Amino acid sequence: MLKIIVKKTMEGLGIGNLAKKNVNTLSIGQRQLVAIAGVLAMEPKYAVFDEPATMLDPINRKKIMSTIKRISREGITPILVTNSMDDLKYAGKVVVMKSGKVIFEGKKSELKNGIIKKAGIYA
Repeated sequence: MLKIIVKKTMEGLGIGNLAKKNVNTLSIGQRQLVAIAGVLAMEPKYAVFDEPATMLDPINRKKIMSTIKRISREGITPILVTNSMDDLKYAGKVVVMKSGKVIFEGKKSELKNGIIKKAGIYA
């Protein structure tokens, strides 16, 4: 049963071809996708992604961010920790923090430039 879940998860991410490869031979993007597959195979209700697309090429960045968006539609709540304003396009609700304190919580459409500047985030 577990083998079937893992196979289905890896195929869903388009990485079924990596199943038998040594992790040390994989690119950073491929490693990220394999790590995400491992988490998704556990069928969580929530998944925390801490800077999941950092240092990735555009192709793997798009794959990972699309996967995060897809799992949200499938009932897993993704929590995306990022410093990239670009990643907001994948968000529904946004929480902006500075020095461990919440300075904004709401819809991304309500996020104003003043809050972004106050947080020290630059587009």
